[in-house]
Amino acid sequence: MSRSVKEILDGVQSTTGRELLDAVRYETFPPGPTFVHKLDVYLDSIRNQPNAAETIPQPTEEEEPQLHGSPLQRGDLVEIQGPSGSGKTSLAMFLTMITILPETYETGHTRGEIGGKIRVEIGGKDQRVALLAYGGSGLVRTLRMLEVGIRAHLDKCFAAAGMKSTQGQEREQTVQTITRDAMTRLAVFKIPSAAEGLELTSTSSPWSGLCTALEYLMFYANKRAEGEISLVVIDGVGDPYWQARWYKEQRRTTSKPSHSAITGGGIISSSDLGMDNVMENLTRLRKDLGCVVVVTNQSLWKPSHPQTGKPDPASSFWAQHLPVPYPSPFQSRSDQDPDGANPVLRSSSMRYWPLNVHITLSAPNTSLRQFRPDITLAETWKQGGEGYKREMARREACWKGLVRCSGGAKRSPAGEVERYGEFEMWIGEDGIVGFDSA
Repeated sequence: MSRSVKEILDGVQSTTGRELLDAVRYETFPPGPTFVHKLDVYLDSIRNQPNAAETIPQPTEEEEPQLHGSPLQRGDLVEIQGPSGSGKTSLAMFLTMITILPETYETGHTRGEIGGKIRVEIGGKDQRVALLAYGGSGLVRTLRMLEVGIRAHLDKCFAAAGMKSTQGQEREQTVQTITRDAMTRLAVFKIPSAAEGLELTSTSSPWSGLCTALEYLMFYANKRAEGEISLVVIDGVGDPYWQARWYKEQRRTTSKPSHSAITGGGIISSSDLGMDNVMENLTRLRKDLGCVVVVTNQSLWKPSHPQTGKPDPASSFWAQHLPVPYPSPFQSRSDQDPDGANPVLRSSSMRYWPLNVHITLSAPNTSLRQFRPDITLAETWKQGGEGYKREMARREACWKGLVRCSGGAKRSPAGEVERYGEFEMWIGEDGIVGFDSA
């Protein structure tokens, strides 16, 4: 029995021209590496070596990273999580820096007695970045951190190319020119504060400001002709959540004295918090622009122990605590609220693109003990003094990171043990030191 024309046409898949171009671009123009040595090696072994051995090799410091493809992939959602001072913003700004810097730069300076231009290897990607952050002094410090990091890296590149610091004003002008050009490839979107709206109405969403910024970003990206945005950084994605949740529960407790209010205000759904709108905008951003999205998020508690169900202080990771439908593939439902007063209903919907990479950072242990009262300030900071020793130890200390991938991580034959990688980075006064942290 022959099929009707309608049945035949219904079986023909169709797509838009933009989706076709994006599909080709995913393969031909990947985002490339992060330039953090062991982080790239781990992501490459998971994503570009599907038949790799169970044990992921950890290269030594002398080895160069042998990558088989792009560690980052278009449409990635990367969450960087950790306590205060663990380097979340520093790592996000490092990724921003390597994206907006050019790959090379030719100067009109001469090297020694040989004439001609000097080709300086900078190592950037020469692409555009969008930064979404809450305003205030924190945003100013973040941008200042980025500028200082760019200038410090350029100084090292020029020194390696043979341009001595004695060339003075000409070299400084070149650094300023490259820095200015790089910063023009950065678009900054200030996220409106949700606290202002919460003072007026209890129905305001803590994510309304972020949704507004994301929608404006999509409009900006579609109208600009200077080039596509390859990286989007959201600094402090979870900052307004707990403040707004506390406010809503307080309003509910004072206005409706009931059993649910007394026990914490009852179940707060994702629609009440507005996370649906955030994920819808993020998915559209990742799908339509094909950009990598990096979000930083504060850590609050450890994930639950599989036997006791209570937060496990021995765990190396931190619990992902943002409400559904934010993707938290590594957490159980109890991890999203360890007290259980306001459980968050987990959705099985696959409407939104998943979280691909989860990074946990930890700061080095530094001594906070006081100096002896008999030590003078001059003695503290003299060569070899106690203050000098502490400062040297701080500069030599490394920040440790753990990384795991959802969907592609290898497991044990029993399917119980998740694989994760470890990496290190050094953070100085100029940000993350060097392009290769190994």
